[in-house]
Amino acid sequence: MMLDRRDLPGDASGIILLNLYSDDGLGSTDNSALWDSFMVDLKVEFNVLEKDPDYFLGCAIEWDPITGVIKLDRRKYLRKIVAEYDMTDIHSSPIPLPAGRKI
Repeated sequence: MMLDRRDLPGDASGIILLNLYSDDGLGSTDNSALWDSFMVDLKVEFNVLEKDPDYFLGCAIEWDPITGVIKLDRRKYLRKIVAEYDMTDIHSSPIPLPAGRKI
């Protein structure tokens, strides 16, 4: 969802990008005053926990402040799924059948 408030005068103008999925959300903006105003209104209607982003939809969020690069790391989510299906101690095999075997 995008909230475009560039029509507002002065410091109140800006854009908010909001990604929501069930009870998980991630937002970004180009104006922190606009974000603060938005969050005040949102918290009137909903129980919202606001914190620095670290995970979204099971993916770790890594941000390099020097380069500005944002990366998503899904290893934690994959480890959770593997554990859920009791596959943490399995060992892969490059070839499950002897080479040349006809089925």
